[in-house]
Amino acid sequence: MKHKANTQIVREASHWAVRIDQDDLTSIERRELARWLKASPVHVEELLGAMSFVYAMGEIDAHEQFDVDALISGTSGVVVPLQGDRRSKARTGRRSGPWSPGGLRVAGVACIAAAIAWLALSQAETTPPAAGPLVFKTTIGEQGEMLLSDGSKVHLNTDTRLVVRFGPDRRLAELTYGEAFFDVKASPRATFEVRAGPVSAQVLGTQFNVRYLENQATISVAEGKVAVGMPSDAADPDSQVAEVLLTVGEQVSWSPTNLIPAKQVIDPSIPASWQTGRLIFEGGTLRFIASEFNRYNQLQLIVTDSIAHERFSGVFDASDPASFAQYLESTNRFSVDRTAERILIQPGVSNP
Repeated sequence: MKHKANTQIVREASHWAVRIDQDDLTSIERRELARWLKASPVHVEELLGAMSFVYAMGEIDAHEQFDVDALISGTSGVVVPLQGDRRSKARTGRRSGPWSPGGLRVAGVACIAAAIAWLALSQAETTPPAAGPLVFKTTIGEQGEMLLSDGSKVHLNTDTRLVVRFGPDRRLAELTYGEAFFDVKASPRATFEVRAGPVSAQVLGTQFNVRYLENQATISVAEGKVAVGMPSDAADPDSQVAEVLLTVGEQVSWSPTNLIPAKQVIDPSIPASWQTGRLIFEGGTLRFIASEFNRYNQLQLIVTDSIAHERFSGVFDASDPASFAQYLESTNRFSVDRTAERILIQPGVSNP
């Protein structure tokens, strides 16, 4: 599954592409690169793009005339041993190093091949039926996908931690924080339970979204039915549990200040919309919208208290908070102050 990349990830991919091109990665850097690649398929995709760009620039510099067909054919169908002669033929006016023909085929293509292989395996690899817990994490701006040992799929949103424990008659996933979309494969022998704080969701086979942020758990159903159990006492997770049955297009949000929440009717497509890089708001407050953008980006939106409860609806690019701020500014109701780390949104002249 392809996701739109966060600008921070693009910068990191560009950094690694340049370091690979310089052909002097230290052992520490190699381990860090491996860790970075394994963190998300998006990292692999962006590194491939950045490396291709660096190679293309090298080829343009190398030839007096730019031959598109030659450039394309030079990067396709290459089979390269990972161990081999690292020497490259130096030519007048042509750069040497890992992106010259010889160096490319050993250093560059070997790394690209390894990255592609990892990406392919990550889409098909299943988690083993391990006795101990399996922990999955994403950082800000990352999203990931796992195929569990029972055939169920889990999509992790930005800045999320999930712990999975499978047994013969029990399938348990604990969302420590963040957000995840579950596509659960039916099993008559074992229910699939997701815990988000003191709230639990149990299913046999369905598609639903679980979000657990700032001690609030929200369960949204895209397909099938989900039984949601919520404690009647926030301080006692073992207190009597109230159960709510959700069907397609329904959600419920529990928090310590909302112990018996009412079901809400939603658009069934919304729970999975974040997987396509979109943020969909229906009358969301400006404070909430800013907090959503901040989950995905290093560039933070800050909203002053006097306008925090202004409401907006729309579909926005999760990785582009600057465009949202620009939209607000264009209404003349808000003023925007920008730095490299944050965008401060304040009342405008027409919105005192």
